[in-house]
Amino acid sequence: MRRTGSSSSPRRVVAVVRTIVVVGATALVTGVVALSPDTTPPAQAATECPAGGCALTVDARDLPTGTALDDFSYVVNVDNSKLPTDPTALSTESNSAIVAEGNQDRTTVTVPAGRYLVSVRSLGHKMWGSYVTLPNPATANGSLTTRVDLTVQNDEHPLPLGKIRVFVFQDNAWANGAPDTEEAGLQGFQVGLEEQTHSAVTVDYNNDPLCGGTCLTADDGFVQLDNLGPATYFIDVHPPDTQCNADPSSRWYQTTTIDGGLQLLASVEEGSDGTGAPGEQLWEAPNNRTAYWFGFVCSPQPFATPGTGEITGQAMNWVEWAPYTTGTFSAADPVENAFVALSDSTTDRTVWVGQADGAGNFDIQDVPAGSYNLAVWDEQLSYIMRFKPVTVAAGETVDVNETGDDGSVGLGVSRWFGWLDGHVYKDSNGNGQRDAGEQVIPNTDVDQRWRDGSIKEGTFTDASGYYQYPTAEGGALGRWIVGEQGFARFSAYPGPSIHDEVTGDVVPSCAVAPPLVAADPCVPTDQGGGLLTNQLLLEGHRATVDWGKRDYAAGTPGQIVGITYFSTTRNEFDARFQAHEDYEPAVPDVTVLLEGLGPDGQPNTSDDVVLNKYVTDHWQQPSASQDPQADGNSFTQSCNPLRDFSGTDVTGLFNDRIGPECLEVPLTGEHTKDGAFDGGYAFADYCEAGYDLATDACADGADPVPLVAGTYVTHALMPTDATDTRLCNPANTDGFLQVSTAKGDIPGDGTGCLYRPVREEDVNVDLGNRFTPAIPPPTCTGDDHVIDQSTLVTRSTYFGVAGAHAPLCDKRLVVLTNGQNANADFNLMTNFRTDPNGTDDTDTRTGDVPEPGRLVGQVFNDIYFERDQASPWYGEPRPIAGIPVGIYARVDTVCPADDPGCATPNVNAPYDANHWRLLTTVTTSPDGSFEALVPSTETFNCPIPQGPCPGMYLVTVDDPGSKAHPNPNFNPNLLVATTPAEAWPGLTTQLDLPLDPISGTGCEDPAVPARPELLQVSTPFVPNATAANGGNAANPRRITIRADFIGTAGPTGATGGRVTLTDARTGATTTLTRANGGVVSWTPGTGSTPDTIVVNVPALSATFPAGQKQLTITTANANGGVSTVNGITVHVLGTGGGITYNPPVRMVAAPTTSTSAHPIQDAVDAAPAGALVVLRPGVYNENVLQWKPLKLQGLGPGGIIGAHELQARDPEDPRFHVTGSVIDGRYFQQNSTAYDAAVAAHAPYAVDATLPAILRGADLTVVAQTATAYNVPAGAAGVLSASRADGIGLMTGQGEGAGGVQVQANANNLQVTNDVLENNGGVVAGGIAVGQPYAPTSHNYNVRISRDRVLGNGGLTQAGGIGLFDGSNAYDVGNNVVCSNFSVNYGAGISHIGLSPDGRIHDNQVYYNESVDSGAGLAIESELPVGGGLGAGTGPVTVDRNLLAANYSGDDGGGVFVLDALTAAISFRDDLIVDNGAADIGGAMMLDDSSNVRIIGTTIASNVSTASSENSDGTAHSAGLASEGNDPLFQATLPAGSPDFSRPAALFDDVFWNNTAYTLDRPGPGATLVNQGVIDLEIHGTTNNADTFTPRYSDLTNGQILGPNGVLHAVPGGQGNISVDPLFVNPVGISAELTVSGSRLDPQTAAVSLTAGDPPVGLTSDFHLTTASPVVDRGVRCSNTPFPAPAGALNPCTGGGIQAPTLTPALGGIGDYDGQYRPQLRTLRVRTPWDLGADELAGVPVVLP
Repeated sequence: MRRTGSSSSPRRVVAVVRTIVVVGATALVTGVVALSPDTTPPAQAATECPAGGCALTVDARDLPTGTALDDFSYVVNVDNSKLPTDPTALSTESNSAIVAEGNQDRTTVTVPAGRYLVSVRSLGHKMWGSYVTLPNPATANGSLTTRVDLTVQNDEHPLPLGKIRVFVFQDNAWANGAPDTEEAGLQGFQVGLEEQTHSAVTVDYNNDPLCGGTCLTADDGFVQLDNLGPATYFIDVHPPDTQCNADPSSRWYQTTTIDGGLQLLASVEEGSDGTGAPGEQLWEAPNNRTAYWFGFVCSPQPFATPGTGEITGQAMNWVEWAPYTTGTFSAADPVENAFVALSDSTTDRTVWVGQADGAGNFDIQDVPAGSYNLAVWDEQLSYIMRFKPVTVAAGETVDVNETGDDGSVGLGVSRWFGWLDGHVYKDSNGNGQRDAGEQVIPNTDVDQRWRDGSIKEGTFTDASGYYQYPTAEGGALGRWIVGEQGFARFSAYPGPSIHDEVTGDVVPSCAVAPPLVAADPCVPTDQGGGLLTNQLLLEGHRATVDWGKRDYAAGTPGQIVGITYFSTTRNEFDARFQAHEDYEPAVPDVTVLLEGLGPDGQPNTSDDVVLNKYVTDHWQQPSASQDPQADGNSFTQSCNPLRDFSGTDVTGLFNDRIGPECLEVPLTGEHTKDGAFDGGYAFADYCEAGYDLATDACADGADPVPLVAGTYVTHALMPTDATDTRLCNPANTDGFLQVSTAKGDIPGDGTGCLYRPVREEDVNVDLGNRFTPAIPPPTCTGDDHVIDQSTLVTRSTYFGVAGAHAPLCDKRLVVLTNGQNANADFNLMTNFRTDPNGTDDTDTRTGDVPEPGRLVGQVFNDIYFERDQASPWYGEPRPIAGIPVGIYARVDTVCPADDPGCATPNVNAPYDANHWRLLTTVTTSPDGSFEALVPSTETFNCPIPQGPCPGMYLVTVDDPGSKAHPNPNFNPNLLVATTPAEAWPGLTTQLDLPLDPISGTGCEDPAVPARPELLQVSTPFVPNATAANGGNAANPRRITIRADFIGTAGPTGATGGRVTLTDARTGATTTLTRANGGVVSWTPGTGSTPDTIVVNVPALSATFPAGQKQLTITTANANGGVSTVNGITVHVLGTGGGITYNPPVRMVAAPTTSTSAHPIQDAVDAAPAGALVVLRPGVYNENVLQWKPLKLQGLGPGGIIGAHELQARDPEDPRFHVTGSVIDGRYFQQNSTAYDAAVAAHAPYAVDATLPAILRGADLTVVAQTATAYNVPAGAAGVLSASRADGIGLMTGQGEGAGGVQVQANANNLQVTNDVLENNGGVVAGGIAVGQPYAPTSHNYNVRISRDRVLGNGGLTQAGGIGLFDGSNAYDVGNNVVCSNFSVNYGAGISHIGLSPDGRIHDNQVYYNESVDSGAGLAIESELPVGGGLGAGTGPVTVDRNLLAANYSGDDGGGVFVLDALTAAISFRDDLIVDNGAADIGGAMMLDDSSNVRIIGTTIASNVSTASSENSDGTAHSAGLASEGNDPLFQATLPAGSPDFSRPAALFDDVFWNNTAYTLDRPGPGATLVNQGVIDLEIHGTTNNADTFTPRYSDLTNGQILGPNGVLHAVPGGQGNISVDPLFVNPVGISAELTVSGSRLDPQTAAVSLTAGDPPVGLTSDFHLTTASPVVDRGVRCSNTPFPAPAGALNPCTGGGIQAPTLTPALGGIGDYDGQYRPQLRTLRVRTPWDLGADELAGVPVVLP
């Protein structure tokens, strides 16, 4: 069987991360039962369909009016998409069969039990669909009526057009292919577009030239392409062809790719904003964000100041083999002319760029001494950019090559692609394989098809008969494709022979020439007929398949072959010349007859005879079920065994489904198997006496004989619906026909045709022409039909010709000659008339409905790798199971271009630009896959070369659903990400959808005994006598507290359970106990009821004035005396104690399920400034804009009884759930229109002039109308008038800034207190953002964030839990729990970014936060200026009494990262920085360009480094404190003689203990950690090996520091240091919680992450000192106290000395970690009374002079 030698032009469809790839096939989606509108209960629910099937009725309506449509068409497809529970969910079908069709005259069809998609079209409307499952259990007979509402879409009401925004930048800080802050845009680069056929797009949808003619980047590097039709485009960027530096030969070269190649794929949906998928967007403000960015370097670039070092290496293809150890380096495949760049690791600036030779060899000379990041890539970007740290000493030559598993040597660079190559040859000796001396066949086509029969790409053999596909997809996006070798004058046999990749042995074809006997094993050709193979490819691997041919014997012809195509595009005026487009699929399971001419010698007459029959092929995925092969052939269609580089069988190490099922996962490897794509047929023989269709055999019982030369007819019989009684040729008197009629023994027409051949009047793309191929297709010889003028395009040569007629093309007249093959393709469409051509305004009959498309997706965690060898995805990004995926479409209309002021722009309300229409929701399988069959497209005449605009959908991963229909499996720990996807008729769109986590590991409260939790109060203000408002008429000062973990009451007095009220102005505390009547009752609950405390608030008095009181619960001393983190603010109204406090009180209406209700926003809008706005119990599904100063007061955050997190488990029983007052912002898509209206209604605002847009999506956004609106008077009145958000649960918002609380600008004095912020995600911060990046005039001064729990929030580009941005002066972040937050960049817990002087970070517990980059616990950094430079610094910051524990960074500074603070004082005092980890340097702390850091009285213990980051050099580095060499720009600002690294200005009274460095035993998956011993201290990245820290009066594990040369040496002596075990209470450490996972494709690194135990192991650590600790009384008052301490050691510091913490916070000092008095003397060491580290043991308080 198979096709002739015609081929397509080469075309590559790139699989792009966070975007889309067209594959081939059709079908999908979970079955969603559409209930019948008949609500009468059936007598008995149906469990199966009647014998004839279940009745399915289609009720098609106009959405705006709800009225039934007068004219519509529909098709019903089998929904064979894989459900998530299907064990074969990783394997997809090639085609979804159409089983029924209908229209307004046939609204009911009968189909068997099963799942179906109904696709409905009506002119003037957007095609839509409905998913049904039969039988319907709501009816007795299983029947079902599905209503399908179609939105309006026509010329008067078009959908909005899209755009693409492109950013081009100089990739020089550092050269890494991605935009970094310091990298400036490049001007004058030309941006081009191509579409699906890779033809250039030069005009927009309105046929105007793109960008007015040429799309050039502006001076900021941006260019925007507007008015684009819905489609997937390929963006390319062309640099100016001029020198780019002083070297005349220098040019710009691209560094950026997403999944290989120079183009970026951009799917543009209707109304697209042009910025692409969120996961690839830049961090800039919304007006500058885009996912389409292109980096360029200027090459060659020499060193500015040459040195004497040298770096050599050879860039080679890095081949990875299961089980993924080091891999091998392929000498046969060097990275030809690779680009090599060196970036200074101190400055991150690229200092040298050049190229390797053709063999990948590079020799970089004149290298200055220093540490560098080496980057290697190729010009065509077929390789993944490789990074490798390298340090070069003066005069040193460094060879960066590595040794592979097989002893091969080179610098491995992983490929994006695999190779497919081989030769086409004459098999002259007939043995089925290519032998030396056999003739090659040049200039013959070798193609690749998708399984559905559409063309993937094509090529031709060269003069030596060799072909190659160098960019063949493989890996996680690799799918089985079908290799095809065309043939015209040669036999198809022997066909394929396969080269074994490991051994080089050749497996020959089984089709040897007689009398030869086939080898064992041999490649079978039963499915592919010697012309086709199933092919699976893998990145970096080479599949070699030779194709053998033989001449036909003299006097014998070849075969008659063809394909039954589905014609998406119909553009030929003469149907005979209808050509197949690459993107058109084939139709499988179509019966094709071979017919002979009867005695009259004429075709298509009643004496014709059937000679043979073929049912067109239907693709099969190779598997063990297709074994064993015939004749004892040991070749197997299974993909076992899985082999390593040496050929060793490693099958037993992995999931036992992989090999037998030939899963499309990288572990399967590359394979070539027998196979065939959809829709092919072949006739090589015939029945001399005719073929009996009744018996499916030759009429005379004889065997068929080979074809002889002659004239034949091939006849495609249309598939039918046996239950459809409508004639295939509707009765008419005009001579119109759809299919050829029956003639004699030749079948035809009949009833129920589902398809018909394309005719002259079926053109749907009016770009038709008289296409005459070099080899014309066989003549159409079906029934002659009169051409329907009503659907004929007016440019047709037949238009206006009365009685014009032509033969139907369901029959082809084929002349078969000796020595040749013949090809006869068929072009089919669904059996409807074509849309009217518009010549008759009254003709509104709807035309044909195309086949649906299929969306197939894979959802991976974009951060972590799969480490479970039982998973099919071992070594790949970790699959995410069980989450919802919503598939939406934009249906909102706009005014047409010729009527921009139309009265009703959008006729499809309530859908709008923010509120998309949901088609269906599916769920990911255990392996992270999903499928959905979707209606495809009806737009075929787009002004782009490909013709059709595909249907575009918006795929929302981890979709929360809607207020009315929330998705119960929504995972709040993950980002919600939306990606556009295209749907083509009959094709599969493959989606790779990596998802970022929002939260880190599990978050357990570390308090032992348990910490009490305040969940809800009856009222937050007193007096309150209104029961409806939570008050108590009998006792209006009474508050009922619902809580958890309060424990037993204990004694009635101050040692029992108590409640304190702390005055917000004075700090005076009133303690309520049972003894004094303040606590009325203290009642612990049960497992299903909350604890309850009832309190009476005291009457106003001189000692208890009016105002705001912080309510805190403290357990009885016998239960630990533990206090709540978040209590609540109680507003004590009235006049008393000299204070009047009577803000207007406004009660918010209760939450409602109404999708249009926004009660908080209504209350905010109506309340006067300064009002107390009180929320009620319940969940408010809102996104609130607070545009005036208010006190937004909740009743408490609520929670699940027995859990410390809002969403710790589902409240299956409402008795377990205390609602509290919660703002849940997950439904911004539904709220956005109302939010935008609120923003517009109260504008203008006082915002940064460069970033005026009000950020969207947060639970709560705070803005100011004027710069002084939130200012408060001095003194008591100021405290009471400050705006506040208190006692609220804020959850699952996902914002452009923060997801929880976004403080935009000029919200001075805002108090964010007593809240729980959980599972919020944002672009720049997860939980709270004060300001935003690059908005220096935001001016949010004196903001206080206190007593909050910030849990499991995630930032996509900057901070995780709390982000404090430029202009957040004098902020106060204190007494918070910041846990389990995640950042893709710096500062997963707390992040200070920009110049915000006088910030305070104190008394926080910051633990279990994870960052992809540095500073998982806390990051303090300058805002790096765009285009480079130092920035303005950070301003002074104090960091006191914080627990920074169990945080892990993917780069430096696991606990703390200080970057570019410059000379500002950054003071760490009394902090516990313990149990943290860093993947590179500084497990506890990393300092960079920060010369005034003070580390005093701090415990830095049990931290780790793991040498596992992408830029790690693989050697052990500091697990404690580390410092990087200074940037020369910073060094130049310092006084002469200043240290060339960030040397702390004070480093004394500390404990550095057991900070352990680890390395990996090997790269890639399966790696484990190797203990390399303790490294407390390190200086990195300087050239002065004498650089060192000088710790003083500190406890050091071994007194060693790792120098810049990587050698440990002693720190300076005589400084009063000791090296003794500090005897902590319980230093468990974090190493037990570290998990190692590795990447198959990026094997130089492995990812180490925290995997918390339950309860988490690390947080049981206690780093307080035991009473026997030897570090007691070893510290001094001043940083410059001499050793030994002199008599005046306790005097105030002089001579620039920096003081140690003293006193207590209540006394105006700092105290110790617990706020206890410092110093206290326990020994006779009176001159050194401070205990080392953060803890001060009780002793005799020392009164200091």
